[in-house]
Amino acid sequence: MQWTCSQNDSHRQRASQPLPAYKYLTQRRSPSQRTRTDLNSGTMASFVLFIFIISLLPVARTTKCSQCFNDGGPSCSVSVQRNCTNEEKCFGVISTANLSIDQSLTTSSARSCVASANQLTGSFHFDFGDKRTLSFDSEICNVTDGNCPWGLPGDSMRIYENGKSCPKCYRTGYDNCESDGDVFCVGDFVNCTEVNGEISNFRSGTKIPFAGKGCVSQSVCSLQGKSFQHGSYKFTFKKVQCSKANGALSSLRRLAFTLEKKDLGPQAAFFFPCILGIFAVKILS
Repeated sequence: MQWTCSQNDSHRQRASQPLPAYKYLTQRRSPSQRTRTDLNSGTMASFVLFIFIISLLPVARTTKCSQCFNDGGPSCSVSVQRNCTNEEKCFGVISTANLSIDQSLTTSSARSCVASANQLTGSFHFDFGDKRTLSFDSEICNVTDGNCPWGLPGDSMRIYENGKSCPKCYRTGYDNCESDGDVFCVGDFVNCTEVNGEISNFRSGTKIPFAGKGCVSQSVCSLQGKSFQHGSYKFTFKKVQCSKANGALSSLRRLAFTLEKKDLGPQAAFFFPCILGIFAVKILS
């Protein structure tokens, strides 16, 4: 009996001792209080997760570009400040062309924000024959460099023929042209091309199709679907097909041209095409 009383006293002593604070709060909270606390904890976790996801999203960064279009020279004197989007870069292009009706050589420059699809750097050159040429030098411009583009050094060997030739033609207003002879390639122009596209001007809104064949640099063969600024004009290349220029055929064409200029008599004129054909088969086989 004595043991029973001692045990009861021990229970009463433990019951009379104060509970720690955290146990008191846990035991004393009502079910509704616990529910609100759990909801608040869940809301805070969701908010933290939302902030974390936002921090991972790409931030739109803009690049400044002194935009200008000059149809009469290699530099821009008047420009308008523009902010490029995060998918654009400031590019400068110096171009020369003598594709107009009077075949006057014009040098133009342009600097503008360029979309990623047209961000091409380097030199691109066309020779359509009959002194009809088109060249672009394109480079990325520094934000603080108002003199960009500077222009790229050309191949010094382009003043010499390289022994190759290609069919030639150039025509505006149409999307194809028939070859009207051959152009002898120079320097590093070792590819023949067949190209068509569109010439447009953002100031007038006019658009004119064009087509051409001739000798080109290797870089031109990657221009299909691309576009370049030629001052306020834009050349868009819808179709660009390239093939290696043939030196053997060039030699045959030269021989044929030379013999046409000589008076070889009716017999030679009759047999010459046959002899030339056999010679061509031997070279190409």
